[in-house]
This record gives sequence, C-alpha cells and structure tokens, in this order.
Amino acid sequence: MKNASFHKEPYDAGTLTKLKIFELYIQEWIPVFTSQAEPFCQELHLFDLFSGPGTDFQGIPGSPLRMLTQLGNYHRQGLAGWPKVKICVHFSDINAGKIAELSQLITRPEWKIPGITPIATAETFEDALKRHHAVLSNPKAAKLLVIDQFGVNGVTDEIFKKLIRFPKTDFMFFVSSSTLNRFREHPAIKIKIAKTDDSYHVHRAAFDHFKKLAGTTAHLGRFSIKKGSNIYGLIFGSQHVSGIHKFLDVAWRNDETDRPTRKPISSSSPSKQA
Repeated sequence: MKNASFHKEPYDAGTLTKLKIFELYIQEWIPVFTSQAEPFCQELHLFDLFSGPGTDFQGIPGSPLRMLTQLGNYHRQGLAGWPKVKICVHFSDINAGKIAELSQLITRPEWKIPGITPIATAETFEDALKRHHAVLSNPKAAKLLVIDQFGVNGVTDEIFKKLIRFPKTDFMFFVSSSTLNRFREHPAIKIKIAKTDDSYHVHRAAFDHFKKLAGTTAHLGRFSIKKGSNIYGLIFGSQHVSGIHKFLDVAWRNDETDRPTRKPISSSSPSKQA
C-alpha cells in the first residue's frame, strides 16, 4: 500500500514526530561506534530502505537528510574513532523518480561528507534486503535500518524474523496499526494482530504480535502516534540492551517534549528482561 503522492504534500505533525524520533536515535547510535579511540566495529552501515526523494514538497528534510545531518555533525566534531571506521550509507526506494531526485539532492555541497558516499538505488524493499544480505549478516559490522514503510506489509512476519536475527543490527519501522486492526480479515493483510475495539490499544496489539515472533532473542520497543481516530506507530528492535535503552530514552524525551500539543500515546518495553 504505497502512497505515491505522500512527498508532494507537507509532512503532518505525526510524520514530523516520527522523523524526529528517527533522527534522535541515529544521533544516539553513531557515537557508540565512533567515539572510542579503538572502535569495536570497523564498519558502520546505515540503511534507509523507503527513502523517498529526501524532502516533502516544502523542502522539509526527510529521513535520508536527517541521517546525513547527524553524520555530518559527528564528522565535524572529530570523534576519536571516526577515522578508523568505514561508514556506508544505503538509500533505496521502489520509485525510480524519487531516487533520481534524492540522488541529485545529495550531491549538493551541504550534504557531502568526506569519506562517505551514499548510494541510492531504485529497488523494492525485498530486493534491497536480498542485495545487502551479506552485510546484514556480517557479525563484525554494525547496522542501523530505518524502514519508513507505507502501510503495513513491508515488514511481514517472515521479514521481521530475518531482521531480528541479523547480528549487531538495530532497526526501526513504521506501521499503520489502525490499518492492521480495521482490515485484519482482509486477505491482503499478512500480519494478523489481536482484535481490539479500543483504538488506544491498537498499537499495543501490533507490538504484541511482533513480540511473540521475537521470543526471547531480542529487545523490542514501541512508540504510538495518534492522528485523529487512527493510531500509527514505531516498532524498534535490537539484540543489545543498550539499544533498547537508547530507544526508550529517545521516545520518552520526545513524549515529554510534545505532550502539550500532540497528546501522544506512548509505551515501550523490552521483549526480555535485561
């Protein structure tokens, strides 16, 4: 369920909240692997697999530019381990036109970072995962995936099981929990969550579904965003306890900051005890 006109409209408040959480977590994640004089990972790979053109029609930065912003900030800070780490940035989207726009945008001087050359490709989410499988499976490389899927069926149960098994990999994906609930019996909906008549608990039901799939192999967190009568949300996964702690800190800080105007529903918990 792809919304082709999404980037031709201004980002709404819910989208801006989502993008803010993406960026804040990226900000927390990068120095874990670049601040020490002797980094414990020699490769970092950041993926944005539903990248779009990079901005909305008003020029507000989307997730790809927010990722580059944080990388650029840390490059200028001159972190001790930065020169010793190979950093790769991977953008992809099924829409070739949007990738063409993004590819042109990231060649501008303000988005160039010495030593980092982002690669943008037009391909499906599934094909991108297949092409990057060797990197994602590499236990010596740290990976962060931002999966800003439209709708609900980008991260299926089978894909989630793959994501949760990749070593040294954190991921965040957006899901329209209300869609899962409203059309739960439709054959096109592959993810089957428990039925709930209370919209307040819709994203909790979606989270519980993925929590069962993860078992005790990983830590999961969630953050809910209310937009009218619909509930959207983020689901975060990490195999390391520090990953879930950072996500929860970002989510709680964002909740406290935006509460007076946005009145969000938020809740997060690991899938196993630390």
